[in-house]
Amino acid sequence: VEDELKSISKKENLSSGERIYLKCGIRGVRGEASKGLPCVALKGLPFLKGGLLRGLSLNDSMVQSLIGIMSLVEDTTVISRHNTDVLYNFVHIKAKEALDLGGMFTKEGKEAITGMDKLFIEKNVSPGGAADLLAVTYAIYDIENKYKK
Repeated sequence: VEDELKSISKKENLSSGERIYLKCGIRGVRGEASKGLPCVALKGLPFLKGGLLRGLSLNDSMVQSLIGIMSLVEDTTVISRHNTDVLYNFVHIKAKEALDLGGMFTKEGKEAITGMDKLFIEKNVSPGGAADLLAVTYAIYDIENKYKK
């Protein structure tokens, strides 16, 4: 991945992720995949499984998982549409605040998530990278459960 990204400076038509790498050094989904999907391993799956084990519905567990991923991932979709300041000082902070209030386990956490959703829509903040990693999280979870003995 590192070699691939180093060679892009000579490329003509760069993707958003490639432009962000050249400007900020953030590897995005390529880096996440090359590191073994740490956001999925550290946040996505534990939050999804933990939610289900503690009685949340699949939907609410997925929301909890998404917020966990959003609190950590270097989301190049957010950076592409806005900048790193919006990612680190808005998306990460709002996600952590919602989790600190209990996330989908508490009334306050749910209210924070609902408020965050409205604010993100108002400011056109779309954590697409986090959503992609949520899809990966669910795929891994589903595969694990289908092939349990």
